[in-house]
Amino acid sequence: MEKITFCIPSKSNLRYLKTCIPSIRNNAYKNDHEIIIFVDSDEDGTIEWLEQVKDKYNLTYYINPNLGKSLFGIGKAYDYCIEHSTTDIFMIFHADMILAPNADYELYKHLKEKTVVCATRIEPPLHPNNG
Repeated sequence: MEKITFCIPSKSNLRYLKTCIPSIRNNAYKNDHEIIIFVDSDEDGTIEWLEQVKDKYNLTYYINPNLGKSLFGIGKAYDYCIEHSTTDIFMIFHADMILAPNADYELYKHLKEKTVVCATRIEPPLHPNNG
């Protein structure tokens, strides 16, 4: 199985990153996948936390060069992560996602050249009924 880059944009998502990143390291079949975070906005201490844990979780993060002035947006942030990836395979991963045990292995089994493999995202009922 080849190494995968997990591409994660963050817009003040510290509370989610604190669960997301450990889930990748603890649940992945391989423990050496690349993790890249793009910090588009930081109003919650995201950068400070990433700096503290970058070695623990073996991750790389990039900061919006116009931090506090303008946003890249999620699409451009994903593109930025992919451009800085060192692998041929990458996974688009939201900061509020959690990797299921061995999900990388299960997805990799279905990967073929010039294909996209998708996983199911399961969300609890977070939003109250609006009528």
